[in-house]
Amino acid sequence: MTMNDHDHRELCHEPEFLTSEGLRALLHRLHDAGPGAWQHDESASALLSYAIEKYRRLARKWNRDPADAGYAAFDAMRSANVLQARDPWGYVTRVVQRSIMSEAIGDRLLISPARARKGGPMVEAPTRTGDRHWLYDQPTSPGPAAELDDDTASDDVLLLRNAIADIVELLIGLGWPDLITDVAVDYVLSRTGDAGSISNAREVLRKETDMPARLGLPDDSWPGLLRVLLGGKSRPGRPTYKGVLVRLLHYDTLDTLLKDDELIVEIALAAPTEKGRHG
Repeated sequence: MTMNDHDHRELCHEPEFLTSEGLRALLHRLHDAGPGAWQHDESASALLSYAIEKYRRLARKWNRDPADAGYAAFDAMRSANVLQARDPWGYVTRVVQRSIMSEAIGDRLLISPARARKGGPMVEAPTRTGDRHWLYDQPTSPGPAAELDDDTASDDVLLLRNAIADIVELLIGLGWPDLITDVAVDYVLSRTGDAGSISNAREVLRKETDMPARLGLPDDSWPGLLRVLLGGKSRPGRPTYKGVLVRLLHYDTLDTLLKDDELIVEIALAAPTEKGRHG
């Protein structure tokens, strides 16, 4: 008689939740058991201990306590989405990654993890005239800054949010991994908002080593990302090279960017490969 995977795990005393379908079955059982199941079920206790160990390395990479990763995993496992996910463990891993990254970036930028997940401080920038004149490529406004009206401020923020969403879509469509792209773009644009000018931001971010290392980016991906987002110094044949952020805010759309062959090649070449991210 052929021994199936379930029989093999029983003989080896391996818990079923090591597989995605085993995890789904256990979570269904815990859900059906009602309140108190997580506190009193031995398998639930073993699952949480396993999750802390499973994500320990990820937590340490981002200077977080492994217990933080365990709590994020616990939170993900209690959601209805994990039961419907095609790969429950994959879903939990993505939630833990996003939670750990958001907490770390929130600490770095002195903002809450929830705000970091939604977008950096640049997205929530103040609404005073002149605060982002450099971003919109305008001369500095003379005299004291005046308050913008609410409609202008709302349009300003909406335009920026739409541009960020287009940038993320563009990068992912050209080979950048989705989670890394979300975090990297938010981080770069948040730091840009603090820098006061794109040239200052390029200089500061060019020297950044901690964030690219945490994201697992190879050496050539970080400067490539900065050039794509923020532009670069003049070069023959393209003396006014603008980054996609300024282009989307001023005169381009996602469709016109996709027709820029040089930009497409630059994004694709900078995309981190699986080998580059892990070794």
